[in-house]
Amino acid sequence: MKGLSFIDLQEQILQGQAGHYTSREESGVQTALIEAAKGELGLWHKTIQLPGILVDHLKIDAPGPIVIQTLEHMPSAVNLSFTLQGSSESVFEDLAHPIRNDQQKHNLLYLANAAGHHTLKPGRHIENIHIAFQPEYFRNMTGTDEATFAGLKDSMEKKRSALFTPDHGLIDLRIQQTLSDICNCVMTGSIKRLYLEAKLMELLALQVDALGSTTRAQDPAENELFREIKAYLTAHYLEEITLNSVCRHFGINEFKLKRGFQQHFRTSVIRYLTSLRMQQARQLLESGQCTIQQVTDLLNYSHANHFSIAFKKYFGIVPSQISRVKKVY
Repeated sequence: MKGLSFIDLQEQILQGQAGHYTSREESGVQTALIEAAKGELGLWHKTIQLPGILVDHLKIDAPGPIVIQTLEHMPSAVNLSFTLQGSSESVFEDLAHPIRNDQQKHNLLYLANAAGHHTLKPGRHIENIHIAFQPEYFRNMTGTDEATFAGLKDSMEKKRSALFTPDHGLIDLRIQQTLSDICNCVMTGSIKRLYLEAKLMELLALQVDALGSTTRAQDPAENELFREIKAYLTAHYLEEITLNSVCRHFGINEFKLKRGFQQHFRTSVIRYLTSLRMQQARQLLESGQCTIQQVTDLLNYSHANHFSIAFKKYFGIVPSQISRVKKVY
């Protein structure tokens, strides 16, 4: 793209010439955050590093395509890749074909050589989460499960990059919730490290289960339809959406909508909408941007008590406890 590049902007931030950079370490967990804007380019980049694991959460606002070069000296790793918004194409020197990373898709791969580049396609909002396990950590974590990871471990032994499966999976509600738990963890000290390690193991299990289902699955046209339905719900979840309105919008019947959404995302349309609304409510309350009454109105609840009941059913605490929970952790 024209003007200041992504890499140039990162360098200026780290040198204190632009944006904002913070970093802290506690009990073996290193967290760093970069935030900056330059012209039409906006950047938010958070990393969480534990022994043997790196979590990389990237958000970019840009009017045109961006190319990110991968450093040649980066060590080999088992990589969990999740594209939440936007799309990209990754080219690695020792993989025969480019990897397409489409919105709301994920995959698992081993990279013996990370040298290559990533082209982020045009679009205002781009967001992805990338998790890298050091090979030795991954071997110890997966133990003796040779059947599930046989192909991947064989590639690791031969130091040959490979995908776990050629087909990307759709990000279902379980994966989305676990990613949120990892990236928004508010715990501190040794409990934080324990929590993150447990959640990362859970995420790997969910991803492998979802990718296994993908290999048994589905008509590509139906995959695309339900990906579009999920994107529509994600964009309009604050509106008064009904099953009938979704069916009319996509020209399908209610039976196909309910069955297909459950098969693809392991949850119902209603539970998915509830999850989006409750996560947004918690984020607004934790940030102090809104009062309980304002969130009640935003989510179209008729009374604050009704919202509090729904919130407690979802999170196990009432909205007024949010500030107290933050102080405990």
